Amino acid sequence: MLLELFGLLLPLLGLYIGAALFIFYILPILVLLALIRVLYETLFPAPKPPTPFRFTHLPLELRLDIYSRCTAFSLLQLSHANHSIRVEILRDPRVYNSSDGYRDPNGLPYQGKAYLWKRWRIGKRQLLPGLTIHQIDRITNATERKLAERLLMRRSHRALSPGPRFPPVITCWFLCGTLGRSGCGRILWISGPEFSYDFPGIDCDCGLRNALMPIMEDGLTGKRLEFWGHGGSGRKR
Repeated sequence: MLLELFGLLLPLLGLYIGAALFIFYILPILVLLALIRVLYETLFPAPKPPTPFRFTHLPLELRLDIYSRCTAFSLLQLSHANHSIRVEILRDPRVYNSSDGYRDPNGLPYQGKAYLWKRWRIGKRQLLPGLTIHQIDRITNATERKLAERLLMRRSHRALSPGPRFPPVITCWFLCGTLGRSGCGRILWISGPEFSYDFPGIDCDCGLRNALMPIMEDGLTGKRLEFWGHGGSGRKR
């Protein structure tokens, strides 16, 4: 009987001893460590992360000098990256008129429009000259050409179907030096007949034969050929 009672009290005794050890030994140690950590962080605070330096923090003269060293395609990308940078680039057309790869559209000084809203006069807007992809004549840098192919690939989806009596026409961007090939980077928006997979290309004014190639997705041309039938039906099968 006594042994059975001792067997019942033994687990309770173990719980009591464990609770006593935690309260009188482990808990004070944890509290002491927490106080030491708080005291250390108070006396030796962690250094604050440096404030990120932004491009707009540079002096205006230095930013204008950087713009003068950029290509026309780079300025076009920068003009869409930040509102203040866009204003700086478009406010003075001389910033991009003399840049490498700029094309004067049809002899006109500007093409496109950009509106700068004045915060202090809501409803009043100042007209700024615009800079568009149609004012880019050449993209000489190979890395920028890859970016242009990726960005302009969507525009190559435009297609005109004049009807069964006429050959199909495609409107898309042509680039001299696509897919990493050598080329001058000439870029043109051309409307022409349907292009097949063995399309030889167009001779570029830089002297390279068949260098101007359409910027199109793989398989897109084949889908168009199937759509127009190439047999004169002009209807989707």
